Amino acid sequence: MARDKLQTLYESPKSLQLIQLVEQEAANPMTKRQLQVRLGLSEKQIEKWILSEEKLFWLSYNKSKWLLTLDQWSKLKEQVQRYLKQFHKQNPLKSGAQKEEIRQHLKCGDPLMDALLHSMQEEEMVTRKGKAWLDSSFSITLSSEDQNMQGHVLKTLNEEGFTSSSLDQLASKSGYNKDKLMRILNVAEQEGKLLRIDGNLMFTQKNFIDLKNKVVQHFESNEILSVPQFKELAKTSRKYAVPLLEYFDKQKITYRDGNSRKFVK
Repeated sequence: MARDKLQTLYESPKSLQLIQLVEQEAANPMTKRQLQVRLGLSEKQIEKWILSEEKLFWLSYNKSKWLLTLDQWSKLKEQVQRYLKQFHKQNPLKSGAQKEEIRQHLKCGDPLMDALLHSMQEEEMVTRKGKAWLDSSFSITLSSEDQNMQGHVLKTLNEEGFTSSSLDQLASKSGYNKDKLMRILNVAEQEGKLLRIDGNLMFTQKNFIDLKNKVVQHFESNEILSVPQFKELAKTSRKYAVPLLEYFDKQKITYRDGNSRKFVK
């Protein structure tokens, strides 16, 4: 801590001194142990000091516990909100920011970031979509041109079934700009219209649901599902079948047993 900050602390009344000490840590609040080391006080003395000051509170989340002021906690939430609003302004076709992007902006630890987002989600200040976090007031709005582009591409993917084109192939076939096409497809994925596997393979949600129903029906009269049987159900090649089966496993629809799959009941 800088010499001038220390001077200010030790010239202040005790309660103000503690508040200043806590707030100077900003997005890296102290634990009880860190306070004991910093202040040279016992746990009992610290608790007595904190209880006498209404601006201070213990924040507990999972296995972590930190001391903050109410104003400090409120400012951290405001920082997250400002960051997300700016993020949405700069990225209108992305549903939200990744937790790590927000954490790096705040320069805080991962456990505190989790606690902060959890609290803001409960207060409906932020919303989570998959791994993305967004300001609760934000919604993606596509222009009519973009909506037409999305509809055309989804129609193509739907017709291709489970031998669908890559992003490069779709751009080549449609004549659409690749970067714009990627953003449109990202929106479709966020809206639940598109399923992306391994980052490259894209299938419509409609086709996936149809395939899932076929797999469930298969297990009504069969104990196992082999790769050749799955390829037949999906009308696809091994190139697509293996990643699809692994996705079915991740979704807890099937599980691997040797070279085959069994149904998760």
